[in-house]
Parts: sequence; C-alpha cells; structure tokens
Amino acid sequence: MSTSYDIVCTDCRESWNPEHGMRRERVMEGLVEMAPQLAALYQSLTTNENFDPDYELSISFQYVDLSFFSKHAGHRLKVIDEYDRARECD
Repeated sequence: MSTSYDIVCTDCRESWNPEHGMRRERVMEGLVEMAPQLAALYQSLTTNENFDPDYELSISFQYVDLSFFSKHAGHRLKVIDEYDRARECD
C-alpha cells in the first residue's frame, strides 16, 4: 500500500499537494529542506524580464509549485501524509 504526501505550512495552515499525489516521502522532505532556495528561484524567475511562464520544475514526474515556497518563505513547513501523520523538517 502506498501513501501520498503533502507539504503543510503550520503558520498559515495552507498546504501544497502534488496533482497526482507524491508517494516519495524523502523527496517531499527534501523540498522542505530546500524551501529557501526554491523561494529564491521563484523570485529570480518571476523578476527576470526573460521569464517564460511556461517553465516548470518537476521532481519525480511531479510539478513543483514554486510559488507555494515563495509565499511561505520563512514559515514552518512540514510533510504530512494522507493519514495526517506529520514529520517536522529542519
């Protein structure tokens, strides 16, 4: 049985869940660990005059919503599974 994972902002109580369900917990934990860099990438791309809004970042065949990480920069993020079990990431 596989489990899907989301990333939740504990400060805003908003979550990002990949469209097709991310089944790899370690990948989601890695995204949380890289949140500052992902937020910076989003800011860099969207302030660049050559930015093409059709650019996408995907990991494990899943689209990564960089705007989520930008919106929640500096917030406490955690990975949560479909059964509401959470794991805090540094």
